[in-house]
Amino acid sequence: MIGLLAYIGDVQERWQPDDVAAAPASPVQSRSATPSASPSTAAPGPSPATKPKQRNGAFQLTAQPLDARTVEVAVTPPTGLAAGRDYWFFVEIDWRDGNTDYYPREKLTGATQTLVIDIPPDATQQADRTGRVYALTTDQSREAAVRLQRQRTSKEDDFFADAPGATASQATGLPFGP
Repeated sequence: MIGLLAYIGDVQERWQPDDVAAAPASPVQSRSATPSASPSTAAPGPSPATKPKQRNGAFQLTAQPLDARTVEVAVTPPTGLAAGRDYWFFVEIDWRDGNTDYYPREKLTGATQTLVIDIPPDATQQADRTGRVYALTTDQSREAAVRLQRQRTSKEDDFFADAPGATASQATGLPFGP
């Protein structure tokens, strides 16, 4: 079972979100949905002097620590955002036991922006945290707004147990901790 979950996570990480702009509005996608596999070769990363190429449909994320509990994330939107979708930045917390929680943290404007993401003083720094952008339907976006409000108040039912919407970026590590 653990091997299967690791494989699914690995496949999901390799999935390229180029089709988000063409994605029709649909119900929440299950994490167990398997994208069609196609062979690919790893391209070398951009040199520090060059800007990464902007792919249609994929947000670009860059994170840097500000302190042990605060990270700054630069968000660069792609061209051609899908109509009828709202884009949200999520913090994904992998508890290292097969569970991952998806916390909505910011509704994106569609413009380049910098987000300051922090974790509460009582939150463990032992969990793996990544950031990712999801394209949500109107109903999913409303639910994300409710859960974001709960993070500020009751902290009950304030995250999604499964990945919401369609992936609209690669994951970026959030370097919290010492």
